[in-house]
Amino acid sequence: MFRSSPEPGKGRLSIATRMGSLVVGAVFLAGCSSAPTTAPVDDGNLPFTEIPRPEVVQELADRVPAEIRDKGHLSIALDIYPTAVIAPPEGGDLRGWEVSTAQALGAVLDLDLKFEKTSFDSMLPGLVSGRYDAVMSSWAATPARTEEVTFVIAHSTDISMLVREDSDFTADSLLDLCGQRLGLIAGSIQVPEYETIYQPGCVEAGLPGIELQTFKTINEAVLALDADRIDVQISATDMHVYLMSQQPDSFKSVYRFDSPTLVSVHEDVRPGSSGIALARESDYWEELAEVIKDALNVIIEDGTHQAILDKWNSGFGGVDEAIIVP
Repeated sequence: MFRSSPEPGKGRLSIATRMGSLVVGAVFLAGCSSAPTTAPVDDGNLPFTEIPRPEVVQELADRVPAEIRDKGHLSIALDIYPTAVIAPPEGGDLRGWEVSTAQALGAVLDLDLKFEKTSFDSMLPGLVSGRYDAVMSSWAATPARTEEVTFVIAHSTDISMLVREDSDFTADSLLDLCGQRLGLIAGSIQVPEYETIYQPGCVEAGLPGIELQTFKTINEAVLALDADRIDVQISATDMHVYLMSQQPDSFKSVYRFDSPTLVSVHEDVRPGSSGIALARESDYWEELAEVIKDALNVIIEDGTHQAILDKWNSGFGGVDEAIIVP
């Protein structure tokens, strides 16, 4: 379950209690490997593989803002973050459920796409400055982020801990991170959680502190884990599931949990949900958000989105309806 703010009059749990009381999640037994650190940026118009390309919905295509249509494409910032965005080991075009979702939206809207690969922590500045039209990369809709940008919610997931297959590290709660070398992705929601919950929880419980290392990409973090420079890596579960599927006997997930800080940003949206982020600086952002939402609902209703998740994400993360937040 995801944690929300305590009810009035019930008070707050101590940091150590919050860290120690999270329910143990599923233990995965497969192995994994990291994806390459670089990948070419394609034009977004890749052929669909094993998934039928949606038909153009002309009514929606006609609603694409003129500024986007005249420019000729929608620019989307993304980072390598399996299973959302995958750089094939053999090289070539980017793949993944968010790449395929973007392609499906482009097909419905009769709109070309331009994928721009960037680092996770540079996405928000690039979006609000107008360098990109949208951001995708399993980007969670948090209250802090929704103060600056709008999300069209299209996915939900939870969090897990990844360790080497030969590691004797086990976890029943976040307190088990105390005394470990932890690797996080810069700009991810886990970094402020480390600062406000993970590390203070260890201090409060009288346990050794956590040694934090941050990395620009998940690839760098997993390489550090493989090289025994960190003990544990925390990221989205669906990304870890993909990594574990790539190289048996290399890595394992020992603990799956809900973020201790994420709260719902909408009454109909599960905490930890992610989606397509849009800046609110343009004169047409509301039109763009509405038409993207409606195009997403087309591919949700016709089964295309679930087929994409089945292919790239073991079927995880589907939502019943795309919603704009806020």
